[in-house]
Amino acid sequence: MNANLVPFEPTAATVNLRCVSWRRLCPVFALLLAVCPFGTGIAAVAAEGACMVTAAKGAELFQQRQIRTRLASGRIVFASRHPEYDGWLVVVFNDQRYDARAEDFKARNDLRDTLLRRGSDAVSEAQDLSRRIGFNESHTLALYAAAAAVRFDSTVQYRYTVQVQQAIVQNGPGMGQVVTQPVYRYVDKISTSRSKSLAKDWREEAGGGEAATDQLYRKRREALVRKAQADAILAHITERFNRFETTLKDDDLEPYVTTSPGTVLFQDKRAVKELDADVVVIGEPSPEHTEWLNVLHLGGKYEARREFLRSRSETAAEYGGRLAALEQKLRDINGQISILTEREQMLAGMRMDALVQAELSHIPLTVYPFPRNFPGNGLYPIPDCPNDAVEVVLRSRVRPIVRDWEREIGQVRASLDALHLAVKDTQSTLATLTPRYEDVMKRFDRVEKAVGTATNTPPTK
Repeated sequence: MNANLVPFEPTAATVNLRCVSWRRLCPVFALLLAVCPFGTGIAAVAAEGACMVTAAKGAELFQQRQIRTRLASGRIVFASRHPEYDGWLVVVFNDQRYDARAEDFKARNDLRDTLLRRGSDAVSEAQDLSRRIGFNESHTLALYAAAAAVRFDSTVQYRYTVQVQQAIVQNGPGMGQVVTQPVYRYVDKISTSRSKSLAKDWREEAGGGEAATDQLYRKRREALVRKAQADAILAHITERFNRFETTLKDDDLEPYVTTSPGTVLFQDKRAVKELDADVVVIGEPSPEHTEWLNVLHLGGKYEARREFLRSRSETAAEYGGRLAALEQKLRDINGQISILTEREQMLAGMRMDALVQAELSHIPLTVYPFPRNFPGNGLYPIPDCPNDAVEVVLRSRVRPIVRDWEREIGQVRASLDALHLAVKDTQSTLATLTPRYEDVMKRFDRVEKAVGTATNTPPTK
């Protein structure tokens, strides 16, 4: 047994399974504001009012200024404005008329709008994060490209022809030939120290940009989780309000599923049973102890800690959020793979160009490895060669730069291997999570039908 699960003191109220199902789902529930027909007599209150739901803290119901009963969070009732007192409502519950504070109830339009705003805000946040991610990714690639370009340019010199000398070369006795011999002057395109300093700064900035982008990836996934969860909750609460309008009653019980192995069930403060993970039971929140559930399992009545069980709505929100996060994570990883692949190809191409040019030391450079519009052009515009000079590559400077690029290529390939493994793991998790979710929802349906409280809520991803 789990030693940290200390049962509360059970009372008659804690084992009386007569309250609502989803009252602890969320601080906000949803939807559909209209007058619900109810009939005559006491029902006239409902005919003049609207369907409302108790707020997160629940509600106290009064008769003759005395508290007669309490409603837990999430209970659907008919309510109308009190004819005598501002800030109060007249509530119909179990065919009885009560007074209640208006602040303890939420109209379904307000709940619907709250959830719709929550989903819309999450979408807007995700779109903003996507723009920032796109900028970061482009800028990071530009930084790496500029660092590579400036290192290559440190191997290049401008060769100027200072003068042309003429000399007579003797071909034999009394015979000579005039030979033209140019004299050159060499100037670095960019100094080695300056090149190293710029490349170091740009690579460090790129590393910081990658770390910042990882945080933006995480925040975007969190925003999409909130969107998926809001959609799942809205769909479930919409169905509950629709059913309430039709049947004029709110279900007392709903199924819950255990979230971890070793979920303990109590009777009379004693731990009497442990359940495995993913076991579906019937239960409801205790009206006296918000951290506990009253549970029916295999004909027995028990108490269980709320934190180890999840309702249908919570399950839809949980799985919907996880699936949305995993699908976005897969897209993020594939995007990173594309960026690193482009960087690897750029480094490999520069390495080959540098090696070829080094073999032709001091031969004029005819094919430059970077186009004018290469990704790093905004940071390091390629200097134009003076009209009276030609560019040549200095072999002795190429070798250390090629070694640096080879190390960098090795690091990029190691990162690509890790990302490909992450793709495999994420796809595997998605492949197992979806059928697990569908199985839990089917078992919810079976249990609900068995107790006559089927909700028919469609699975929401």
